[in-house]
Amino acid sequence: MPVVRRKFAGHPEHRKMMMRIQVTQLFKHERIQTTYSKARETARFAERMITFAKRGDPRSKKLVFSFINEKEQIEKLYLELADRFKDRVGGYTRVFRTGWRKGDGAPLAVVELVDNPLTPLPPASQNRAERERKRKEYNEKFKERDDEKIRTLLSAERKVWMPEGERITVVGSLIQKQENLLKNTKGINPV
Repeated sequence: MPVVRRKFAGHPEHRKMMMRIQVTQLFKHERIQTTYSKARETARFAERMITFAKRGDPRSKKLVFSFINEKEQIEKLYLELADRFKDRVGGYTRVFRTGWRKGDGAPLAVVELVDNPLTPLPPASQNRAERERKRKEYNEKFKERDDEKIRTLLSAERKVWMPEGERITVVGSLIQKQENLLKNTKGINPV
């Protein structure tokens, strides 16, 4: 049965190098942001490397040393991360969707190691509530500005053509204009 992998529109060597860099940066920073598909693939490779580090046999060491780029991250993997995850059977990484990238709209995600010392990310419901609050503030701010624009437009003259060709001008507030139009200009088509 063939192995299913994500293609990432690149040559296989480029894809492997990209995953090596992503996993190395994940071990270095313990949280990285990338596209959702790359995050899923990075999490898969990172979990394999942590499992190899937990085994500790020569073959596993060879695989880890051939995959990870930086010596400091290999040391961190064997000395810190393998000890941190020694009681955990799997599930060393977590992937969060964070939104969409500006420009091309690619879905973004954060991949992180579980039990990391970093501050936890807020849940999606908090992000949604925060976006809703900001949207309401934005709407209130611009509603006042739009109301002012409407007032200035309504205070300007409005010209209406009568069917006989006579022109009348209605000036005043919106209520006065509506009353004048209803009283004086029944059956008139405004232009």
